[in-house]
Amino acid sequence: MQQINLFNPYLNKKKLQPNQRIMIGGGIVVALIILSLAFNLIAAMMVRSEIGKQEAYLSSEVVQKDRAALTQAQVDLAKMGTYLTTVNEIAQGLKKSDKLNRSLLDQIAATVPAGLSFQSLAVTEQKSVAIQGTAPSRDTVAELQHNLTQSGLFANVQVVNINRDSGSGSYKFNLEGTLK
Repeated sequence: MQQINLFNPYLNKKKLQPNQRIMIGGGIVVALIILSLAFNLIAAMMVRSEIGKQEAYLSSEVVQKDRAALTQAQVDLAKMGTYLTTVNEIAQGLKKSDKLNRSLLDQIAATVPAGLSFQSLAVTEQKSVAIQGTAPSRDTVAELQHNLTQSGLFANVQVVNINRDSGSGSYKFNLEGTLK
């Protein structure tokens, strides 16, 4: 029987020489470098084109108007911030110097006897308080004076005058005191 050599076609084939392998590998590397260079050049041209478009857009009249408006808005915002700071400082100063506030009025109202009413209440810069009002009796005015003195809000409280109103029978009074 005849022998069949399955490797015979491969044995007769020429093998690549080491120089040929280096040449093929070098050719592949050079081809990759050229392709990479071409890709990078195309990408750079596209970026330059996009930069040109963006610069043209940014220098357009519409964008320039918008930038001017934005700059003005920033200036206005900075001014408003300065105004806000100034107004807050003024408000704090007024709050500190406010002699006649809700708390003081609530404390004074708590001392008012039944039937007595105020026509006016004035507080001066020197912390002087003047109250004008009407009461059903002199005792009610004296009770108000006593209550205000005991409240601890006033250094001294004095009834300046009391006059009887002939028409209504009530008493009109003026009372003065000094806030502590």
